[in-house]
Amino acid sequence: MVDLALLQSVSYIAGALGVCVAAVYYVMNLKISQKNQELSLKALEQSAKAQELSLKTQQQNLETRQAQLLMQIFDKVNNKDFLEDWVETLWDWKWDNYEEYITKYGLNSEKVSKLTHIWDTLSGIGVLLENRLVDPKMLYRLLLQGWGPIMYWEKYGPTIKEFGRRTGEPKMYAGFEFLYDELSRLYEEEHGYRYSHKVRSMDDALTSIAGDNKPQQP
Repeated sequence: MVDLALLQSVSYIAGALGVCVAAVYYVMNLKISQKNQELSLKALEQSAKAQELSLKTQQQNLETRQAQLLMQIFDKVNNKDFLEDWVETLWDWKWDNYEEYITKYGLNSEKVSKLTHIWDTLSGIGVLLENRLVDPKMLYRLLLQGWGPIMYWEKYGPTIKEFGRRTGEPKMYAGFEFLYDELSRLYEEEHGYRYSHKVRSMDDALTSIAGDNKPQQP
């Protein structure tokens, strides 16, 4: 017959072993859980670093594309043929009203080609600027504080508007007008007054460059 005390001892030992096994199991699970948490944290850190690197790469690519676009713009507006047409159409061409403009310049294919080349270029730059594909302030600096395109719009803007009105195309060269508005805004932010000068001749341009553009203080 089995001794009762022995059975109780075995029972106690079995219970103690059960508790030990449960404790060991709990500790093992706790360590595994901690290890998994550490792995998860490392994965999150690696993911965050990867996202940060991706954002930096995207920013670098964006800056590179903007720099390339700006240099293309610079090369375009500093091309010898472009500058010659610019000087001629800005300083030499004169008219008093829309009808005279059409008679003198709007019916001559060679002259129209010179104008549309410049208008298309400036309008294209305005579209890039409107869609923030180039930095406004960098473009402003690149275009010598914007006074060239500003003068050009102030000379030709009314004619472009009238032509658009008569042809039913009121948004004609909207990019050019946007460029004018933005460059005028940046000029005013920097100088405290808007650049505004109606260029009609070389004398007008020289007067503007000399500083007479700034409004006289009362």
